[in-house]
Amino acid sequence: MTNWYVAYTHARSEAKAQLNLEHQGFRTYLPRFLKERRHARRVDSVAMPLFQRYIFIQMDIAKTRWRAVQSTFGIQNLVCNGDMPATIDEDIILEIRKRENDAGFLQVESSPCHKKGDEIRVSAGPFANLEGLFDAYSDALRVTVLLNILGGSVPVKLLKNQVHPTS
Repeated sequence: MTNWYVAYTHARSEAKAQLNLEHQGFRTYLPRFLKERRHARRVDSVAMPLFQRYIFIQMDIAKTRWRAVQSTFGIQNLVCNGDMPATIDEDIILEIRKRENDAGFLQVESSPCHKKGDEIRVSAGPFANLEGLFDAYSDALRVTVLLNILGGSVPVKLLKNQVHPTS
């Protein structure tokens, strides 16, 4: 019976790992989104993995030499539960795929919720209940916030869902 599993990749090696796994006959899934990148007065879009350093692999571990995944270029290890790879429910994969556009990229929220200088409160994580000023969007999932800690304004990157207006 085939199931979905997760492999942890080396840094920025998701595409390399996907190519090498597919050459070995594994079915893979690497959810990606388009991120705007500004460089040298140019703005372009680059494909980025939704889950950095992770790739999904479909296989039947009863029939497949799944330990070969561990030695694949680009893969650091399989995510395991004890000695066996941990399965991922196929409904999760289908739900992620439903959010892809015709080009195969996930649609991420593009309308900004905060403007530079907005007062915000951190709702979760190690900086919970601290207040600060919104600085910028780092990418589709993260924001940079200036928190008043250590005697000054310190830029901290947080997930978008961890910050809310103070009102």
